Amino acid sequence: MLNDVANRFDWLRRRGTIAPSSRFLVRRMLGRLDFSRDMDLLQLGFGTGVFTEEIVRRMTPRSTVTVFEVDERCRAHVVDDLRVTYVEASAETISEHFPGKRFDNIVSTLPFASLPRQVSLNVFSQIRAHLATNGKLLQFQYSLVSRNDLRDLFGSEPEIDFELRNLPPAFIYDVRNGEAPV
Repeated sequence: MLNDVANRFDWLRRRGTIAPSSRFLVRRMLGRLDFSRDMDLLQLGFGTGVFTEEIVRRMTPRSTVTVFEVDERCRAHVVDDLRVTYVEASAETISEHFPGKRFDNIVSTLPFASLPRQVSLNVFSQIRAHLATNGKLLQFQYSLVSRNDLRDLFGSEPEIDFELRNLPPAFIYDVRNGEAPV
């Protein structure tokens, strides 16, 4: 019984939420990208696939999306599209899977506030290394905890939006990578 409770708490910590993202959050966040052009997009966190489904619906025939997800249970929701590459691994290992690759934009749903601090720092390092110059990082969180980390990572304040029609309501961070990684 105690192990079952611990496993559920660990699952919630890794998922970072009690419900899938609302269509309002997905639309508001993805509305910040220009889907009229071809792009290689990196998605961090898959969950039940609500972001990936909308990305695939919006992207051009020559665009691609690469998804990193650690929870093997999420594979049951994988979007069946040849433009989607699903990697069942931590976002800490992007460089191992795609050495030297730069993605045009990154969409992240990772729960940084509930992840161990070192894991978050490792992922931030991977984001910085793999986001193309002038590419955008879009990240949602349920608090403003990541604001300083993103400012420090990119050297500028992220734009912050808010979506009330989500459970729980969410902040959307939007930050552009203005220069090559250090």
